[in-house]
Amino acid sequence: MTPLPAETNWQEKLTNIANVVSQASYVTYKLIVNGQEITKMGQEEHAFSVTKVDETGETTVSLYPFIYTEEGIKMYEPLVVNGVEINNFKWDNENLTYICTDTGVDAKIEFYCPEGYLNYLGNYILQLANGQRIQLELKQKMIGKSFAMNFALSGTPIEFVYNYNMTTDCIDVPSQTVGVYQGYNVLLYPGIPGGNFYADDSAVFQGRIANTDPLTIKFTYVNNPICTLMLLVYQKTDGWYGFSTMFQDVTLIKVD
Repeated sequence: MTPLPAETNWQEKLTNIANVVSQASYVTYKLIVNGQEITKMGQEEHAFSVTKVDETGETTVSLYPFIYTEEGIKMYEPLVVNGVEINNFKWDNENLTYICTDTGVDAKIEFYCPEGYLNYLGNYILQLANGQRIQLELKQKMIGKSFAMNFALSGTPIEFVYNYNMTTDCIDVPSQTVGVYQGYNVLLYPGIPGGNFYADDSAVFQGRIANTDPLTIKFTYVNNPICTLMLLVYQKTDGWYGFSTMFQDVTLIKVD
């Protein structure tokens, strides 16, 4: 462990690291050495992942952990390509690329947008179990990673964020803060008819393609399929929740 100078400005240091984490939080990258693509990589929390499928169909995932620095990342253990060790990277936000800063090493880890992501941009009908149909647009939020769908409820601006799932080549809806009502955060949680809900910040409604023409997507709460509601609630300062509205059996139908 290397001690830091006594005069280190911790607030500035942590702010710089947080900026890198935020700016570089894409999930799809490719490792390029000497101008040649070596492999595609996923980015998870503090690690890159490389997935390989052998001739028998068995899948293996290798993790390559790193730590964030004020300028980029440092590999926990060097990446080794053709005998060359690769350790340190600086984040280039303009080009969405980690650029290796090791002397004499020509390497970078560059963001790429998965092809399937682009297929989900466009206009949709949001259809509910009660027959209600609302036309909305699914827009890019963070390219290759997430989408935003904006609308209003009783004058309150609401934004649903959908995440692109490379494994399923579909879109998911995580629990999230979707807006602010009278100073209270409006939260999206899974629930069941009657209004009961799980205050689970890690909950995910996983999307699945029910039809391809037109593209039709249905959503299931992965931990409990009987939870067919996306409930919007607001959390009061006393710890109690207030009920806002519910969306039952959400279906998205693409119209263009």
